[in-house]
Amino acid sequence: MIPEYLQGTVLRQVTMFLRTQYAVEDVLDPREAFEVGLSSQRVDLPQALAEWTEFVEGAESEEDFERLKKRIDVAWTGPVEGTTYRPWFEWAGRRLREVVEHPETLIDPDISCYMSYLDREGYFLDDESQERAVEELVLQHEARIEEWLAREDGGRFLHISGDLGWRVGDLSRPDAHENVYVEVPTTRAAVVLRRADPGEELPVTAWAAYPIEPEEPAGAHWVRRRWPELEQLLGGYFGQHGAQHGSVWPQQYRLLTYEHPPLLATMRRSLGELLLLEDSELGFALNALGCYLDAPHIRLWLEWMVWRMDTFTWQ
Repeated sequence: MIPEYLQGTVLRQVTMFLRTQYAVEDVLDPREAFEVGLSSQRVDLPQALAEWTEFVEGAESEEDFERLKKRIDVAWTGPVEGTTYRPWFEWAGRRLREVVEHPETLIDPDISCYMSYLDREGYFLDDESQERAVEELVLQHEARIEEWLAREDGGRFLHISGDLGWRVGDLSRPDAHENVYVEVPTTRAAVVLRRADPGEELPVTAWAAYPIEPEEPAGAHWVRRRWPELEQLLGGYFGQHGAQHGSVWPQQYRLLTYEHPPLLATMRRSLGELLLLEDSELGFALNALGCYLDAPHIRLWLEWMVWRMDTFTWQ
């Protein structure tokens, strides 16, 4: 339902993807939701800026901006970005003025395949195979796991992977020559371990586990050694379990609100290095780091994650 205040306004279109019927399923995060609305061919940007200026006029307190957020009918609970309401409204006004003055900064509407999808997905042979794979991978990476657990600021998730030497299951992936998916047997698997929250009995649990590509490309191990914190971020939060439809923004929100600030700062610096790669190298690195998100605008998604870390307070 369109809020009564927005009926007949350009802001109705600008804010459309922030509302429930689109935000939960059709976009990856609030920044994308706003950018998609701005890039709509039906939007008169100068008129949108004028309406926005009138919309926020007189708002001063957090309560004022919270009421404005409710009037837009933003899907997500709490502030749109960060821990307070005002900074996002101030940024949105600046962004609206920017696209009026520099329309070349609008995203290309042709990239707007908003929802995430998995181009590969692994399935264990059975529960016994999954349990065995988890146990053996934990033993393979025992020293690394102990080092991770010994550091209180070492991160919530640890992504580990390896070849177990026996068929753990199958990987569903597109055929290289035909527009169909094929099931490929594999002896390799990945496990995402989660550090226990206060009060939990076990120090670590297997948060997710799944078979992966049967052969690891040359150089993938080097990528993980160069950016171990990005394997925690991209493999730990956005692997097969976290790149599923509707999971991407909740996962990023957990990342920003849970992880220790020093680790987030390291992740931020490393994301900046990652984004210096050419597109083909970037895709290779994301796969090597365990990321399953395969949005057509994956570079923008990463750039917006960096922008989000730099622009808003999350803890």
